[in-house]
Amino acid sequence: MARPKNSKTFTRLAGLNADLRKDFADLYDVLMRWRTGDCHYIDVQIALDAVWMIPYDYPEPPASNTDDRDSRLLRLTNKYMGLSDAASRLAELTALTAAARDKARDEMAALACQPLPVPEYMDQLAIRMLAEGITQSDVHPASRELARHMVAALREFNERRSKSEFEDDDVYDDAPLRSWKDLPRRFAGWELTEKPRTGNRLSPTPLPPSTDIAYFTETGERPPFRESLVETYDYFARIIDDWHQRNNKTAAPCLASVWALLLAHRITDDGIGDKFYEDFRYDIVSPWNENMIAFIDRAT
Repeated sequence: MARPKNSKTFTRLAGLNADLRKDFADLYDVLMRWRTGDCHYIDVQIALDAVWMIPYDYPEPPASNTDDRDSRLLRLTNKYMGLSDAASRLAELTALTAAARDKARDEMAALACQPLPVPEYMDQLAIRMLAEGITQSDVHPASRELARHMVAALREFNERRSKSEFEDDDVYDDAPLRSWKDLPRRFAGWELTEKPRTGNRLSPTPLPPSTDIAYFTETGERPPFRESLVETYDYFARIIDDWHQRNNKTAAPCLASVWALLLAHRITDDGIGDKFYEDFRYDIVSPWNENMIAFIDRAT
């Protein structure tokens, strides 16, 4: 009987199959199990990744001592060209793999950073709640029951607002100054008067490192004003003294008092603030011109 026309092809494929099974047994086993549905595709990936770690000596025609120079040169040239081609293909594969990896990483980052579909009105409400001092402990855990309670409170509020029981106030006058340059020249019954730095006025009291008293607290939260101006100054001065101690800083005795006055500039004058400065007249670095000083006096 004549052999099938494609007998040579099948013979070659059988030989290749045998070589694969002999030289790369683990990969061969995984491929066979994948084709029969006995393993996951990730197992195939793992086996493929492990192939490059397998030591393998590619066969090379044995050299004969009787070969002449040209024969040996031809054999080595073929070997060199083959290895160069393999190196080139590996470099190309490495570049393609790196590009695919970077693309996958970028897509992962883009997906992870994609904003949640939160409506704009919820963003605006969240900003205002944060401005009112809400913290993580107030809303964590974000349970369904908490959400129901907040929705009920909001609807009750809106019902009262619809009856004109009160007017909305969306002005944040208690926000810290953007910088000391925004400090008004008259506040809380005090007035700042600028003069040049001369004589014994070369080292005035420096300005606080922040316009927000919360910067000096241990928790980072802004403390409320006390009932009177003097009580607020005393309270803020203690906070500033504690901040100096925590940070191992030294300061002149009057510095905390001066800073307290500046940091509480939005407090309402109650007419008894003179007690705080009854013995001294303080000067500071001018908030508006660092080459000037500013005297703190009772406003007239």
